[in-house]
Amino acid sequence: MNGKCEISKDVDCVWQLIIDRLAGLDRLEMLEEIFPVKDWSPAGHGGPRKMVREDLRS
Repeated sequence: MNGKCEISKDVDCVWQLIIDRLAGLDRLEMLEEIFPVKDWSPAGHGGPRKMVREDLRS
C-alpha cells in the first residue's frame, strides 16, 4: 500500500520497486513473461544432494 511493504510500513515494497524500475525502462511486459521449467535431468548430478553425517566420537 502506497509503495510500502505489508510487513513493515518502514520498508519499501520490493514488487513496487520492480514495477517502477521496469516502467522506467519501458519493459513492463517482462512481468507477464513465463519461463519454461528447467529440465535438470541432463545435468548428471544425480538429483537432490544427499548429506552424510559422520559420527566423529572416538
